[in-house]
Amino acid sequence: MFSELKEKVVVITGASGYLGKATAVEFARHGSYLVLTGRDEEKLRQTALLCKDVGLTDNELLIIAADITDENGIERVVHKTIDRFHRVHVLVNNAGVFLMGSSLSLTAADIDRVFSANCKSVFMLTQKLIMYLIETHGCIVNVSSTASLRANAGAIGYCMSKACLDQMTKALALGASGYIGKAVAVGFAGQGSCLVLTGRNDEKLQQTASLCKDVGLNDDKVNSAGVMMLANSAVLKAADVDRIFNINCRSVFILTKKLVPYLIENKESWSYWVHDDKGMPRPDDKGSCFGPSTVEDGTFYSKSSTGLSKDQIQEYSSFLRSIIPLGRLCKADDVVKSVLFLTSNRAAFITGVLLPVDGGFRNQKLFLPKQFKDAK
Repeated sequence: MFSELKEKVVVITGASGYLGKATAVEFARHGSYLVLTGRDEEKLRQTALLCKDVGLTDNELLIIAADITDENGIERVVHKTIDRFHRVHVLVNNAGVFLMGSSLSLTAADIDRVFSANCKSVFMLTQKLIMYLIETHGCIVNVSSTASLRANAGAIGYCMSKACLDQMTKALALGASGYIGKAVAVGFAGQGSCLVLTGRNDEKLQQTASLCKDVGLNDDKVNSAGVMMLANSAVLKAADVDRIFNINCRSVFILTKKLVPYLIENKESWSYWVHDDKGMPRPDDKGSCFGPSTVEDGTFYSKSSTGLSKDQIQEYSSFLRSIIPLGRLCKADDVVKSVLFLTSNRAAFITGVLLPVDGGFRNQKLFLPKQFKDAK
């Protein structure tokens, strides 16, 4: 029993989904007050009923049907949460989308959709709640994926978005205005890296930027490789996030997509790589500032999102079981217990980590059967 979680206010996004529901019920068992958000109000009510079954009352639950990829939806979540509970102790950023697609098939709209759901919305909601979390010495758990650690050409947009989320987790935990963050930034600058410096102290951020310039970082170099924006997480606007993403990621993907056919013509090795783009999706490895492997007792795949039949998905699941060192797929309870641990006093000296809950999957070399490579 995590007694320290009793009466803590926990905001869970994607609480209408399978993993979000399981997370909510487990926090409810420990006496936490819950804010359940998601787009499907009926499913949120089902989650709330399960939470009541383990002891929560109506006064200890708040349902907010909202689309957090929309700024108005984010504002709604924040205002209703503070109006009801006046504080926040834990934010579990669980909502996200899984999207199949290769470097040739994904469109700009696809990239915008997956990044909006898996990265931008997480950042914007975190930004709105972070001062409340600071006041309560609270914590944030970001649900990520081992797709951020092991690339899959057949779900390139999803992999990109989860890698972005991992780095967001680290940056929020570290901050560039502190001593360690400053040393890390200067070290990267000395190697010619382009930097995004974040922190709560603007003056110290400027000092860090000056030190970086002293070892060779300059505006011209930054502009040639992308964009560096000196701003802390409290002042960045949605438009700023869009600008950084558009210049440093979206534009890179779109240009690469346009040039891939020409690269294929001149590089034999690329021809095989693009053929592999048609392969099976990596599992929707729900994690948290960590990323577990495919969840066995939940449905994360559909024909519309993967292009695969039910039989193919089942066959792929069996294939995964055969290569995961622990011999089974991840269960929702594996993920939920990890989330609870990270939000408890037992993890008081842990921050900015990527905790894979994947049965050792990330250490395996993934060889896809031919029928999965050719699947559309």
